[in-house]
Amino acid sequence: MIIRPARPEDGEQMADILNPLIEDGTSTAIEDPVTGDEMRRWMRDRSTRSTWQVAEADGRLLGFQWAAPHDSLPDDAASIATFARIDGAGRGVGTDLFAATKAACKALGYRWINASIRSDNDWLGEGDRKNA
Repeated sequence: MIIRPARPEDGEQMADILNPLIEDGTSTAIEDPVTGDEMRRWMRDRSTRSTWQVAEADGRLLGFQWAAPHDSLPDDAASIATFARIDGAGRGVGTDLFAATKAACKALGYRWINASIRSDNDWLGEGDRKNA
């Protein structure tokens, strides 16, 4: 697996990762399916002080992560979102993506990263849900 910055041509595969998660409804607040064109637009429109990383193996994206400013956060904080293929859970995709995102956030001048985890997110264990 390699981690690299996302490119416009990754849009379709990013949508292919995100749409099953949207349909499942337990790991993202995004409610409507997205297209590759929408993913490219998000990358373009949210490019100011943002970073987009992908995890790839043999030409197939396994996941992606972005960090960007958010209206509810101070200027020195980025909001992060991580998405991995439903069939790829437990492969370390999020951990590897975070290392690249963290370095990019430091380079962009962020001092901290905020992750909002939904309490119904399936990756949380039952005990963790109580503390989410």
